[in-house]
Amino acid sequence: MRRWSERGSIRCLAREQERLLPNVLDIIAASAGSLNFNDALLVPLQREGSISEVASFDGGFDVLPTFVRVTDL
Repeated sequence: MRRWSERGSIRCLAREQERLLPNVLDIIAASAGSLNFNDALLVPLQREGSISEVASFDGGFDVLPTFVRVTDL
């Protein structure tokens, strides 16, 4: 991770939480609670192109057919 950071491959997105809060709450509701806040935050970040696919075995994401996750690690 240090090398990724040093070459600028890591982007801190924590401040995006406030801006994306309405979207995150909508996603939690749409998932019927399958996704918690942290997981739901990944969805609009991916939709905007801020992040790419997410490595996760969390089946909760499956309620959102457009979300791209990688499970074959």
